[in-house]
Amino acid sequence: MKDAKKALEDKKILFAPWCGSAKCEEQFKEETGAKSLNSPFEQPEIKDKTCFACKEKANRWFYLGKSY
Repeated sequence: MKDAKKALEDKKILFAPWCGSAKCEEQFKEETGAKSLNSPFEQPEIKDKTCFACKEKANRWFYLGKSY
């Protein structure tokens, strides 16, 4: 989460493993002001990855960012 916050401060878009939980997304939005953007149809390997925000098992890669 520390790296995600730093990337957002630098006005970058994140591409991170995510658990897909609405609760996790809401907490991330509250902490950073960023939101989920989209998930590519063709997913990179996700085996053994954890969610960047909550550390639960990730089930997809997702783009996240902040509007300025």
